[in-house]
Amino acid sequence: MKHLLSLLFVFVMLHLSAQKEIIPVATDFIVAKKFNSANHYLDSVLRKNPKSVDALMMKGNVALNYALDTTKPMQFITVDDAAVFTTALSEKPKLLSKKTVYQVEKIWKKCLVIDSSRADIRKGLCTIYAMALMKDSVKNEIVRLMKSDTDDGGQAFRMCEYARKFKERNRFDEAMELYQFIAEQYPTVAGVRCDIASEYFYGGRMNETLLWLDSCYQFKTVDETSFLNGAFTYSLLGFFDDAQSVLSTYSRIYKRNMAGFYYGLMLFSDSSGKYYAILNDFCQTVDSNAYTNEYYLSKKLLAYRDTFSLNDYKGLVDDKEIPDYYKGLLHQRAFKQFKNNCEPFLIYGVMQSSIKNYPAAVQFLQEGENCKMKAEQAEYWMLHYAYALYMFGEKEKALVYFKPLIKADKPFTAQAAKYFTATVLAEQKKMEEAKKLWNEIALSKQTTKYVQLAKQKLK
Repeated sequence: MKHLLSLLFVFVMLHLSAQKEIIPVATDFIVAKKFNSANHYLDSVLRKNPKSVDALMMKGNVALNYALDTTKPMQFITVDDAAVFTTALSEKPKLLSKKTVYQVEKIWKKCLVIDSSRADIRKGLCTIYAMALMKDSVKNEIVRLMKSDTDDGGQAFRMCEYARKFKERNRFDEAMELYQFIAEQYPTVAGVRCDIASEYFYGGRMNETLLWLDSCYQFKTVDETSFLNGAFTYSLLGFFDDAQSVLSTYSRIYKRNMAGFYYGLMLFSDSSGKYYAILNDFCQTVDSNAYTNEYYLSKKLLAYRDTFSLNDYKGLVDDKEIPDYYKGLLHQRAFKQFKNNCEPFLIYGVMQSSIKNYPAAVQFLQEGENCKMKAEQAEYWMLHYAYALYMFGEKEKALVYFKPLIKADKPFTAQAAKYFTATVLAEQKKMEEAKKLWNEIALSKQTTKYVQLAKQKLK
């Protein structure tokens, strides 16, 4: 029903013509999954008026929604599905068959012959092409859509929805090719480039992230969202001076005070007492509702004017109210102030692994080799270090750390260790050993997401 309703509301309800009753009546049939009744009704309308665009459009929607209702979700395993940071598998989308696409396309193109101004139908075509992973067809239809749809300033970003459908269907590189095609169609829109940088960031491709972010800020006009998203990305990756520079430009152009706050945060990370006056002035002069996260963190930090302990640091980085993109500077403070304690390095390493910055994660997590930890802490560190090594490509070394975890008491930890060990063994063509471990997971009475993943691998 989720897919059905999203399709209906995205490109069925966008246009209401003079025959207003046609769309809601046909929609009611579709929602009730009475596809034959919907077709009978629409055929009766078309017999009286063969050029009824709404009736034809809804005929296409009947075929489309019937296909979606009878198609099973795709089966694939993403990086996030297997990651040790998540406990559940993501919901998978459906892949639309080319047969269905051609059936619907034929009907909707009849609509465009009758009324070529129907941009909503062109959006529908872009959507079904994307859902069928027909990249070239999407590109061609985007060019046509640009000519028929009025650009209110947000058109470029709406086009990116079609690229995201490729990403949702586990076609990341094709999604990025489509993103870049869209960026070429809108050479003056900096925000598309920031969106591309964000997609690379969430995909763990940090070099591409930085290249596209840097290109974004060469534009004369940059929207607020792109300024902030870019600054936060720089901050997450540890490029604090770049984040400060972006926020300074943003604050100057949009008359905001983010630069002052971030400067105070940087002073705090350097253990400079000057931070207090900066953040205190920030709290006194801004509307707390307009700077919710920044005001909250500033108030927290003002309490540490005289003392800042390891427990204070751990409390801040565990605080869900503080965004991760500000916590990097809290970690920097801890590295300097508690340099003889390995815990801040491990906490930061796990955080870098969680954002897929595996080179940094491995670098910081290896500090655990010389860290005295209780058994539970050691197991947690070993799992994350092994995972970061695996994702970084040092799979042989990862096996060394996964091996002791195979007998861990926690089902999630033990099954994760078996799953990744089996995956490496399979890559080494040691299929019997790999199958043995996957079978152990699949037959386990203690269910975690790795049970489902192992079953998929065995198929």
